[in-house]
Amino acid sequence: MAEEIHTESRAAVIVCNKWDLIDKDPTVYKNAVKYVKEKLHWLDYAEVVFTSAKSGQRIGNIMDACVSANDQFSKSFSTALLNEVLREATFLQKPPVTHGKRLNIYYACQVPLPRLITDGSDAQVHSKPPGIALFCNDERLMTRDYAEYLEVFFRRSLNLAGSPIRWYPRAKRHRHVVPDMRVRRPARGYSSKELLTL
Repeated sequence: MAEEIHTESRAAVIVCNKWDLIDKDPTVYKNAVKYVKEKLHWLDYAEVVFTSAKSGQRIGNIMDACVSANDQFSKSFSTALLNEVLREATFLQKPPVTHGKRLNIYYACQVPLPRLITDGSDAQVHSKPPGIALFCNDERLMTRDYAEYLEVFFRRSLNLAGSPIRWYPRAKRHRHVVPDMRVRRPARGYSSKELLTL
């Protein structure tokens, strides 16, 4: 089920019951979250809520987490903000060099979905979950480590715990075709791990 949620790019909250049976110490919560995320690695972005159906402990946190995940799933970001995050990310950790060629990421923007609203006027509705196009010199230069670094950095900077991010890597010459609808690239975009299959 976790893999299916990931494949369909859905927001998620992981709820773990029987928290009342756990002996608490200063490290147990952190270790429990780590264990759950390792077991459900497809949903590493999801918030983990520990509850007790028997005692009612933290039951109210479930709805709060669901509302938060939905809000993040529907977020839109200005191009200026995305590029500020991108500049900081690439400054703190330079893009990799592969076979003597450095990956250069020029800019980022959120992927819009054209849609007709009810009053008949044209409007652009941003993708759900947030889709980010990365315009670069050659997307094949993206390494696993750097893709995962960008995922973590953008997620932390944009407060996107609870929602996946879909990535649309583009060579700069294709900047007018977002998203690319060629068969080999799914319209839903890519997770950070899938960037490496191009």
